[in-house]
Amino acid sequence: MLCVCATLRPGVNAAQVKRKREAWVISGKEGQLRRLCVNATRYVIKDAHPLEVFWLLDTLERRAAHLVKDHFSSLWDIEICDVEPQAISASIR
Repeated sequence: MLCVCATLRPGVNAAQVKRKREAWVISGKEGQLRRLCVNATRYVIKDAHPLEVFWLLDTLERRAAHLVKDHFSSLWDIEICDVEPQAISASIR
């Protein structure tokens, strides 16, 4: 599983973000991401300033995360992390 963490760059406005999202859909990248992932979910961190979002990608295909990063990195600072689910109790063993 991969986590793509993104923080909006200084000076980027809502209109730029909207245009970038529209370009994502028009170019068919949403479909590409769905084909590469079992599940891909985007989350927004409420009340974060600057705006922060992250995608949890259930996939073994690292290129799925790079698809997101390559498209959005002109507006967002993006980091890709490998993640795995873990119960709270697992951390005390």
